[in-house]
Amino acid sequence: MWLRLTAVVGLSVLLTACSAKPFTYHANTESPAGPGLFTGEAGELRSGKAKQDEP
Repeated sequence: MWLRLTAVVGLSVLLTACSAKPFTYHANTESPAGPGLFTGEAGELRSGKAKQDEP
């Protein structure tokens, strides 16, 4: 019984490890890349009226 339980748990751990995906790490003290709450898509802080895109 213990051998069967150990085999099932071991296979479960191995199969779970195969599904792991890499991720990009950044420290908590650094700002993440990409648009922010105040910077928007441009990536810079703007004040005043938004400029209209010209066609």
